[in-house]
Amino acid sequence: MSKLKVLLADDNKELITVLSEYISLQEDMEVVEVAGNGNEVLSVLRQRDIDILLLDVVMPDLDGVSVLEELKDNPTLYKRPRHIIMFTAFNQEKIMMRAAELGASYFIMKPFEINKIVKIIRDINVRFDTTEVSKPINNLYTNQRPVVKEFDLESEITNILHCTKALLTVRCYIGNANLKGENKYEEIIKSLFSKFTCRWFNCLFI
Repeated sequence: MSKLKVLLADDNKELITVLSEYISLQEDMEVVEVAGNGNEVLSVLRQRDIDILLLDVVMPDLDGVSVLEELKDNPTLYKRPRHIIMFTAFNQEKIMMRAAELGASYFIMKPFEINKIVKIIRDINVRFDTTEVSKPINNLYTNQRPVVKEFDLESEITNILHCTKALLTVRCYIGNANLKGENKYEEIIKSLFSKFTCRWFNCLFI
């Protein structure tokens, strides 16, 4: 039995390392490539066939949604993966709807349990014929709703910048207070940002 070929795309190197090692332990799948940004993803897809693309929404240079747009706009230039699973630390409905419109199969909120990734890959793979690219489906983490046409990219970027600024402000406050101990620092940050889905915060404690 041939293994499912998986491409991992995320700028969090620690996450990529752990996820790659775990997937490689499975008998029915293997990580054949990793990418740290959208341009690297497209470079891989120009050259080789991929069964499963695990794609982060927010990455440097070219984000996950832009990767999907490029795949849709240039179908002859790239070898589109059969299934695309999106990682996101934001519960942003517009972004997820746009990704679904562009062919994303599944959305997973960060942080997540790594063992669930393998189960999701298997579940998605058996739902579709092996020669067919998957269409968007409902998932356990986000209830899909009808796709909207409007997508305010500027607004989404503004939300990211505000969240980042807030995190930096708290770091400065903690530093000025001369608080000691990594556990205490983590506890304060988690408490103050428990209501936010800031990507920087989720990646820090994943």
